[in-house]
Amino acid sequence: MKEEAQPRTPKIVVPRHPDRAQPSGGRQMEDMKMPVITKFDIETYNAVLDDLMEASQEVAKKYGLEITSTRGGSLTDGISTFRLQAIVPGVAEANYSEYAESLGLPKDGLGKSFRQRRHTYKITGLKPGCTYEVVTTREDGRRYDWRLAVVAELLNVQETEKK
Repeated sequence: MKEEAQPRTPKIVVPRHPDRAQPSGGRQMEDMKMPVITKFDIETYNAVLDDLMEASQEVAKKYGLEITSTRGGSLTDGISTFRLQAIVPGVAEANYSEYAESLGLPKDGLGKSFRQRRHTYKITGLKPGCTYEVVTTREDGRRYDWRLAVVAELLNVQETEKK
């Protein structure tokens, strides 16, 4: 008889430290169930990334920044790399206003959205001189950089469809 495959669960070990003092709040250490990752997989990677994003928001607030996750992280069994970016508010607006028209984008394009496949992207900035000059944020909060010509075409097509 063939055995059925068991569903994968993240490799998390709950340490027990009965000899340590109780944490504040009167809860026993074993009640806190502090997970320890012994191997990265996509579920643990995403769980840690979500926690990093949540924790970074306090730092962002303290320094008046916007912190977002960007593509380019990596995942192996024992090492994972997470990419976060910190943005100074207002700089993107000034940069966009200065360069947009000369690059063929509408001057009022910052904050405009376009659809590509199943996702909506909002234009959040420009990086003149780079291969992927248009900075966007997808509806799930992830950053994506686009080639200028692609975004200009997508905005043009969507503007035409509205008419």
